[in-house]
Amino acid sequence: VDANYTEHDANGKDGSKNLLSAAQNGAFNDYEYNISKVIGENDLILTHSRVHKGNKRFAVVDICRVRGNKIVEHWSVKQEIPEPAKFQHRNGMF
Repeated sequence: VDANYTEHDANGKDGSKNLLSAAQNGAFNDYEYNISKVIGENDLILTHSRVHKGNKRFAVVDICRVRGNKIVEHWSVKQEIPEPAKFQHRNGMF
């Protein structure tokens, strides 16, 4: 992660030191990530993941800008995955 890392998630802070500190303090310990898709184009990498935190399930898209083999910028969006009976279709989210 680049020292001048830029975060666009409302819950995160800019700078690699802040990201490292959050990780060391357990900010991600309760999450289980299962990456479903990875898409790369030019300097952007997108992942589409199933994320579990306790009994909640989310569909998450993370977008990272990479420069010199380091992440320099990050965006993310998440949506809670409803029970299958609440879907308006049979397609699922993945």
